[in-house]
Amino acid sequence: MALNLEMVRRGVSADDLAEALGVARHGMVTAISRGIPAKAQRWQIENHLGFPLTLWSPPEEIKARQRCVREFGVDPRELPIADLRDFCRKRGTERPRVRTREAWFQMLVKWCQRHPEVKRTTEPNKGDK
Repeated sequence: MALNLEMVRRGVSADDLAEALGVARHGMVTAISRGIPAKAQRWQIENHLGFPLTLWSPPEEIKARQRCVREFGVDPRELPIADLRDFCRKRGTERPRVRTREAWFQMLVKWCQRHPEVKRTTEPNKGDK
């Protein structure tokens, strides 16, 4: 199982994961033994482990989520639907035909693919002293 291997590789125990996600240890152990059936919990685990590409989400989604965390400080997979919709609208994403959580997220992934990442620099502007 990819999750178990990733946890061993990173030195993360079920107790650590349960604490980070705010769930009971026995619930986390049970979920791990069942392959983490809940999508929301999978997304939280991916975020907590730093988005390893070997778990559940496809690479293009991982890249979009990493970018959102890096640039905006938020993982869009963990936002409630209303916040995700507002987040997408502020970025100027296209509106999906069917306004579901997944549809909004997929539009954000497409937006991330079409728009280059903002490169930050620590150099002062030419006019600054």
